[in-house]
Amino acid sequence: MLTLKVFISVCVILLTLEDVLADNDETKDVKNLNGISRATLEEIVLGMSDKIKSLERKVDKLGHLEDKVSSLAATVALKSEKIEELEREIKRAAVEENGAKETVSVRAEVNNGNPADRSPTKNKIRGIRQVENVAFSAVMSHAVKHLGDKQTIKFDNVLLNDGHGYEPNTGVFTAPLSGTYLFTYNFGHHGTGETWLELVKNGGVQNGAAVEGHFGEQNLQGGNAAIIKVNRGDTVWVETFQVPDVTAQGTFTTFSGAFLY
Repeated sequence: MLTLKVFISVCVILLTLEDVLADNDETKDVKNLNGISRATLEEIVLGMSDKIKSLERKVDKLGHLEDKVSSLAATVALKSEKIEELEREIKRAAVEENGAKETVSVRAEVNNGNPADRSPTKNKIRGIRQVENVAFSAVMSHAVKHLGDKQTIKFDNVLLNDGHGYEPNTGVFTAPLSGTYLFTYNFGHHGTGETWLELVKNGGVQNGAAVEGHFGEQNLQGGNAAIIKVNRGDTVWVETFQVPDVTAQGTFTTFSGAFLY
């Protein structure tokens, strides 16, 4: 913008000088109205023209420098993002490495420890084992009659309890590890009447299953399964619903769960 204004000003001066010089040529006078010779005026004009060209070159250079500065700023921003990403990767790798070292150390304690040891170290080892393996399976050892509505089923015969999450005295599984779990439950029904059960997590129903007998000697079995997200400390159980008086047959009534990932 500055160069354009200077250029316009010079053009005005040149036009004025041409008019003056033309008048002087007609009168054969080597002096202009201000007493300046034509040769001097031409030298001044040429000098100003050279300065204008020099300024234009400098302005062009400044424009190129601005472009380079913008490009460098974009490059710095991109590299800063990459550096932050690398720092996050380094922190993540350090956390994983520390976790792996801790697991190896605990496993070494397991291999070298006494199975009868009940010290805090032993409890720590058990905690690591709970995180590594979580699975349980339990059945009812005998038939239970007159179960009321919304009554938790207690599967008293525990076949497997890796991670120690299932409690047979309450029939409730407490997750020792957050993740995705598979739960299955089945129940036996004999004779007439109905049996309705449902899978519950933290008081919320996940799904249900039911059977209905029409004959006195009829044996039926029903059940269901679910794959659900469970957080550490969440509780899962099986309970009756819909019918106020339920009989659950032993060994045919089961509850199992396993950590998937």
